[in-house]
This record gives sequence, C-alpha cells and structure tokens, in this order.
Amino acid sequence: MQVLSKIHQDLQTILDEFSEWFFLQDYSSIEAPRRDDFNRNLSYLECTGETYLKSALPTPDRYGFPRDAWGADMMMMDPRKLPNHFHSVLKKLDDDLMTFLGARNSALKMYYPPKGFIGWHNNSNAHGYNIIMTYSKTGDGAFYHYDLKTKEIVEFKDKPGWTVKVGYFGRFSEPEKIYWHCARTECDRLTLSYVIYDKNIWDNMVEEIQS
Repeated sequence: MQVLSKIHQDLQTILDEFSEWFFLQDYSSIEAPRRDDFNRNLSYLECTGETYLKSALPTPDRYGFPRDAWGADMMMMDPRKLPNHFHSVLKKLDDDLMTFLGARNSALKMYYPPKGFIGWHNNSNAHGYNIIMTYSKTGDGAFYHYDLKTKEIVEFKDKPGWTVKVGYFGRFSEPEKIYWHCARTECDRLTLSYVIYDKNIWDNMVEEIQS
C-alpha cells in the first residue's frame, strides 16, 4: 500500500465538500450495531491487534470480509436508516468520484465513531486495484497492514483531513499477494474505497491524482 503525497485539487475539492457536509449533519442515527465474530465482543484494540491477526492468518478464506467491526457502512446498511437527503448526496459523490477515478464501483463508504474499527481481514474475495480515501477529524487513528515477507505489522498513521492510499488486494489464489489489513480510530473518521480492475487504468489514475 502506498500513501500518496499529493491530491489533485479537483479530487481534494470533491472530498472536502463531502466531509464538510457530512459533519454538519445529524449522523447519530446511522451508527450501526457492532459486528462481532461469534459474539466475542472483543475490544477495538483486540480486533486490530497481533493476537487476533495470528488467529486469522491460517484461514484467510474466513476473513475476506471483516468479521468484527464498529461503524456504519452507508452502502450496506438498510437504506431506511439513512436520512432521506443522504441518498442524493451519496449518489452525487459516487458519480463525481467514479468520473474522476475511472472506477466502476464503490467498495465502501464507512463512518467510524471514536473507538470505531474494522478488524483484520484481507478482501481477497473482492480483489482488485484499490484507492482508499480517509478523512480523520484529528488524525488520531491508523490503518495497519501485515507484511507477508517481513512478518511485521506496518502502521499508516492518519493525519487531520484527507489522505489517499492505493494498492492491490490479491485473490485467495494469489497467496503471496493477500493483503491483510485493519483500521481503528480515536476520533470521527470516514473511509471511501473504490476498486479498479484494470492495472493500466489504475496506474493512470494514481498518476492523475498526484498531478
């Protein structure tokens, strides 16, 4: 995973307008119940910690999707739980971002409250070239990746405002490219994720974002 050093002004404007709008809303109603694997009710630190990861590594096929998380995925939740006016704003956001990025679909629109998290998983059941855009109110959060070669956990610390990360999530049939990752936060956080399946388009997109 690569953290991009620059964000194109047009993309920055789209992202800033969305985060400014979102945090002016009453979004308390969209906080989803915690997702728990077998109702273990582990803490946000445990679900993003080394012990949890070690228990997951031997069975990657069980952790394509996250099994433990706390936050609201505005794509997956019951549309009736979203305030009506959210739908048009989220559609416009999709239209604007997919036009800029050349992406065919959105993978995630997630709001994390303080102490929100997404536990270790690998997305190998939804492989592709990804762009992950994250907004952090105060920078008190992080994205973590497990490096299969060094056997080390790598931290990508948030910063206040938007950051953009890009990388490839491999299939289960590409064990050397399985991308284990998780995230947690101590402050309000948003994540928007889009998938591009053509590497050439993705390479051009990465170049465009940094231009």
